[in-house]
Amino acid sequence: MHGGAAYPTKVRYRYFAVEVIIHTMKTSATSSKHRSFTSIELLESRIAPAALLMITDIDGDTVAIKTSKGTVAQLTAALTLSGMGLSGVIRELDFSKVPLVGGVNPFAGTDLAISVVKQGPLGDGRVNVGYIDASNSDGGGADGTGIALGKVKIGGDLGQIDAGIDGANVAIKALTAQSIGAWGNATQGANASTTSNLLGKVGKLKVLGTVNGASFFVNGPVASIDIGGSFLDSGISGSGALAKVRIGAGTLGSGISAASIGSMEVKGIMTAGITLTGNLASLKVAGDIFLAKIAAVDIASVTVTGSVYGRDGAAESGVIVASGNMGKVKIGGDLRGGSAASSGRIAASGNIESITIGGSLVGPYSAADSLPSNYIAANSSSIFAAGNLKNVRLGGSMVGSVIQQIVGNGASFVAACCTITANGDIGAVTIGGSMVGISGEETNTSANVRIAAQHIDSVSIGGDLTGTSAFFDPPEIFALGGGAKPAIGKLFVGGTMRLATVIAGSIPTTFGDPRNADGQIGSVIIRGNLASATITTLDIGMGVTDNVNVVSKIASIAIGGFITGNSVIRAEHIASVTLSGVALKLKSGERNDTTAFAFGPGSGSIAEFV
Repeated sequence: MHGGAAYPTKVRYRYFAVEVIIHTMKTSATSSKHRSFTSIELLESRIAPAALLMITDIDGDTVAIKTSKGTVAQLTAALTLSGMGLSGVIRELDFSKVPLVGGVNPFAGTDLAISVVKQGPLGDGRVNVGYIDASNSDGGGADGTGIALGKVKIGGDLGQIDAGIDGANVAIKALTAQSIGAWGNATQGANASTTSNLLGKVGKLKVLGTVNGASFFVNGPVASIDIGGSFLDSGISGSGALAKVRIGAGTLGSGISAASIGSMEVKGIMTAGITLTGNLASLKVAGDIFLAKIAAVDIASVTVTGSVYGRDGAAESGVIVASGNMGKVKIGGDLRGGSAASSGRIAASGNIESITIGGSLVGPYSAADSLPSNYIAANSSSIFAAGNLKNVRLGGSMVGSVIQQIVGNGASFVAACCTITANGDIGAVTIGGSMVGISGEETNTSANVRIAAQHIDSVSIGGDLTGTSAFFDPPEIFALGGGAKPAIGKLFVGGTMRLATVIAGSIPTTFGDPRNADGQIGSVIIRGNLASATITTLDIGMGVTDNVNVVSKIASIAIGGFITGNSVIRAEHIASVTLSGVALKLKSGERNDTTAFAFGPGSGSIAEFV
């Protein structure tokens, strides 16, 4: 310490496992006062540093650099500062270049603590550390001995850290820093980089504040990553498996690419994606997912408190996709796509357990002045399973695309937007609001606002099942059927069914249009009117071969209001029809109610196919 300042002296007496330390505080030479105290400390709780350097930071703060291995001379040799003597910014701590002792790097496995004590009016109580190098390569080629690090703690910002040798051994036991990347390359020396390489197993990575413009490459497993603030313009990449990831109340604005993730929590919004070569066990997002794509093999659970958004012109934005199976997905708000392919989409190449959306499934809105000259909005605002889809629940509505004033733009089109489909079966679909078809002025549209599968157990719509114009795609419910199971088990519409189509015996897909003339529909309940709508099975006259031994059937239809417009109800056997509480007198058996029940000129009819 400087002259005139107090300094401690210690007298040690050792008794078995207890160390008695008598501390005597001496004042300056001009003072005759002395103060002393004794304390008893367990030896096991005291880990004295093997090497300790005291330096003065550029703003006057006092910085202590401590290691659990090595000597002061070796630590001094590893240190590069920006100033003269032991002062300035810590540009680099290069453990890799320290001469070996008995063939071993003296800092192999060392703990490292860089702490700071605020001094003077300019001090900020933080230290900026440019680069910690414990790798055999600093990005410019081989430079020394790669070693593992123990526990590393930085009382300020860290620019870059390299450690470890390969993916099989430990790279670092723990890293704790106030922030990473706050100064970019400005605090680093000749080997400056925004990417840190951790070659091997990693324990805990903890950043109390923000990671900004700093990326990590990790090729071994990571026990935990805990970032208290935002994760911006950065990234995590490599083949490591991440057991636990937590991002604080800021923004996840940087991508993560890894083998797998056990559990991940984002306290803020998520604007950058996750790409995994393996599985994602759990993801929880407290805000919205905006633009980000989450992709993994199997996804067990995703919970989003806010909404999931795609964006115009950004294909596969706002996407949750599994190349295998998907478990439970819960979204508190809406699932909304943009005018771009596969935006605002949940999809799996296998089965999906359940999808719950508190808000609505909303198709892209495209005003004339917001569209590029050519655009394709295919599979936007969609839910798809290549296998089976067990359960879908919407608290709000299923609302199709709105396309305005782009007639004649032949290179642009909207297709298969706002859909819930499966190549296998769908269990239950529950829509709290309405299912509303496409609207606008675009003619290049197809297959929008659709629920389709091999079999659908039930569809329940709290409001209307309605299109907006006879000239645009009506909302559709399709199921192919086959076997003893009905194509569509139950359909409930709490309001009116208008300008909409329900067909058993067809499942139009991108790869063809398989058809079945023997599809079955169970019960249909429409609380309001049936207006210019169709409920039908397919027939031989529709270009499909009919098995005469199997009858297409509608078990029951109950319409609370009236049949209006050009409404049609058709099957080989319609077992029961109730209109405004009154049962129609149908003949028993199939293919015999061939004379249509007509409801006024052009008002629709009910009849059986021959």
